[in-house]
Amino acid sequence: MLHALGRVKTPHPNAEHTAPGKALLGVHWTSALLVWLGLATGCTAGADEVAAPAPEARHADSETASATDHERAPDSCREALDLTLVVDVSTSMRGELGAIAAGVEELWAAAQAAYTDVRVRMVAFVDDATTINACAPLESPRALREAVVHWQHVASADRQLVTPQMLNIDCPENSLDALALALKSCDLRSDARKLIVHITDDTFVEAPEILSKDSLQPGIRVQHTYADIAKLISEQDVYVSVFALREPRTCGAGRSSEVASGFFAARGDIPALPELVGGNATDLRRIRNGDVDLTAAIIRDSSAIRCGGLI
Repeated sequence: MLHALGRVKTPHPNAEHTAPGKALLGVHWTSALLVWLGLATGCTAGADEVAAPAPEARHADSETASATDHERAPDSCREALDLTLVVDVSTSMRGELGAIAAGVEELWAAAQAAYTDVRVRMVAFVDDATTINACAPLESPRALREAVVHWQHVASADRQLVTPQMLNIDCPENSLDALALALKSCDLRSDARKLIVHITDDTFVEAPEILSKDSLQPGIRVQHTYADIAKLISEQDVYVSVFALREPRTCGAGRSSEVASGFFAARGDIPALPELVGGNATDLRRIRNGDVDLTAAIIRDSSAIRCGGLI
């Protein structure tokens, strides 16, 4: 059974705890992804142990970071789909994780109805990262829900995933190594429509930085640079949809003035990850506040891809 989560991520000594209020975001995310797939929206409460909150009123405006504007994608594609969720499972992500777990049946059905061969995979991360089921395609909605619940529980006491004896004691998480696992280990097919959905409320650091290091533990060394991930995304023609924070906040994404770097803005001379192959970035804070309808954002975003790949 999943234990109730009463804690937020342990902050850096100079940071405050993450502010509450993530329930709205989780529901909007699941329905939005269904719209991207071109089918019905909404969440079905299907999780036994994680319940998603009730949806709130939606708004018409949207904010995206997109490389191109093209004709809207058709409602269904008679081709293969590789859908990989790369999810921050740290304690501040409770709302999003609950929504994913509760909505997996409808998400699964939507994907199966729109594509001929759907492979759904998941990568979970905090300071370290792990593929679920060795990145083999998950066999059912239940398998995906159980994976979300399990890894949320593993991280629930501010623990790492691969090395649970170590604590997660700082704000940044390891988005780069998690994305590298999805791009290197998940055997994405060259002839499939490839979508990575990356969800995090934190910023990241690059190799050779070390996360959660202090006098009591060695920490976890980041293995990849931002340039490494940008190269992999471009070479594999992978569409990346990012849900992250655009502006600094206490913990969560830390106090860094560069929190948007890599997600909403270029990092050095390399464009933001969603821009590399015509992707989208959506601000979690605006969604949580009800300022942006995530469904509308994903519809706009999906116009960058058509059956058979980018146009």
